[in-house]
Amino acid sequence: MDAVKHAVDVLKGSAKNANRGIFNQIALNVKGAFFQATGRRVGEMVGDDPEAAALKQSDQIALAVGEADGKFYTEVSLTAKSEEAAKAITQILEGIIAFASLPNEQQPKMAELAKKVKVTCELNNVYIYFGSDPESVVQFLKEQWQKNQQQKDSETTDFKP
Repeated sequence: MDAVKHAVDVLKGSAKNANRGIFNQIALNVKGAFFQATGRRVGEMVGDDPEAAALKQSDQIALAVGEADGKFYTEVSLTAKSEEAAKAITQILEGIIAFASLPNEQQPKMAELAKKVKVTCELNNVYIYFGSDPESVVQFLKEQWQKNQQQKDSETTDFKP
């Protein structure tokens, strides 16, 4: 039982060997990750950019992208400066997800994928998880890339010096 308690403490970052950074939390928690990144002093990096207000209230961020158990996933862990900031960030993210989940004729698959994003808040930590079958993600990204290319092509052909 002590081993289980210690494992939970490590995942929460409260164990002595895991309380120095968010990377330890993410690295121990992910399976099948092919990409991981972490950042400290995030609030300082974003400066005064008004579009980065949520990140301004953050100290650390970690990202893991991978595939496990037949699902593509993206997992983000964010350590906010306070519990209040974490709750505010969670509310902002939930609002964005709710907006993206609305039916949209131009991007019908967006709503389906947005509904698969889960946000949780524990103390001053915010966890964001997205999991879906790889085919849906690849198809969505392919369609977005094609739309982007068509838009670029039309802008190029519309240009008349």
